Amino acid sequence: MSATWLATPTSSDGELAVDGGLPRCVVFDLDGTLTGSKVPIERPMAEALLELVRRLDVGIVTGGRYKLIEAQVLPYLDELGWSDDDRRRLHLLPACGTQRRRWDGRSWHQEFREDLDPSDRERVPEVLIGAAKELGLFESRQWGDYVDDRGGQITYSVFGQTAPLEVKQAWDPDGTKKERIRLLVAERLPHLSVASGASSSIDVTRPGRDKAFGVERLAAALGVRLGQLVFVGDRLQDGGNDASLHRLPVALVSVQRPSDTLTWARELVDRLDGSRIEDARRPRDSMSGHRAPAVSPPERDQESPMNLDATLLEILVCPDCRSKLSVDDSASELVCNGCGLAYPVRDDIPVMLVEEARRPDADSAESPADEDA
Repeated sequence: MSATWLATPTSSDGELAVDGGLPRCVVFDLDGTLTGSKVPIERPMAEALLELVRRLDVGIVTGGRYKLIEAQVLPYLDELGWSDDDRRRLHLLPACGTQRRRWDGRSWHQEFREDLDPSDRERVPEVLIGAAKELGLFESRQWGDYVDDRGGQITYSVFGQTAPLEVKQAWDPDGTKKERIRLLVAERLPHLSVASGASSSIDVTRPGRDKAFGVERLAAALGVRLGQLVFVGDRLQDGGNDASLHRLPVALVSVQRPSDTLTWARELVDRLDGSRIEDARRPRDSMSGHRAPAVSPPERDQESPMNLDATLLEILVCPDCRSKLSVDDSASELVCNGCGLAYPVRDDIPVMLVEEARRPDADSAESPADEDA
């Protein structure tokens, strides 16, 4: 097995938050991690994912469009049969997490979307193709469009978006050709982030709009501390499109191929089952370093009727102004002591997203992220 722990963050008391403990959420890269580039996941991987979503929240992040996840993953989970509760614990993060979808009981509803500026969406394709031609690395053999505008990310594929995997892998086995293109594009688009994608692709996004951005927003939406989250990817090296995760205090697992991921996922399922904890998403007891035992139904104490984790409340701040928060049990909200934004609490999980918050001067606010794009 070639799955390697690169980082195992610790809690404030020095207790390991993930390695040696249990995560509350695992996020997987898609291509190269769960499956080959633009090919469906194999049945054993689908089975492992289903076992995980029955135990904790799972995210899938990709630089590609939502339709790739829809084609590569979802039908194969459908074949196995899964409940609405299972589906709700799967979080889809296409376009490097500049979009997020979740099951609403009927469809994979878009909860969030952020696109590049229109001027960049017009210029970036010209720069990508121009750099490849200037370096003598432009390939006339073509399978599909060279450039795919995914809204929050634009991707250049040397042979086109639907090129055979073996052609892409044979073109640049050591990554030097792709790196030359990436460096020239980065020089000409200094205000944007340019990263090496899959075997023959380059990804362009806004600065900070990368997989770490998507993972951080997902953790906030779930009310999960970053130290309780694991990211699994195959391109965590410098220049890779998973490398941005190094800036977050999350546990990182580096894999070389989907078979490594499958072995690691199965081992995690065994660890979760061996813990004798019914709800693997229940927060850690900050004093003992162990997870609190499951209680069904949950008992609500008098001081916190919403049954919020006290440790979580201590560390949460307003993402807009960084002020502390007060609990409003009657409205099921966390209210910022600084700017007054009121963040909803749903199923005892604070949703710490500005676009979801109620403005202090508004009786009600409808988030644009709730609208399908």
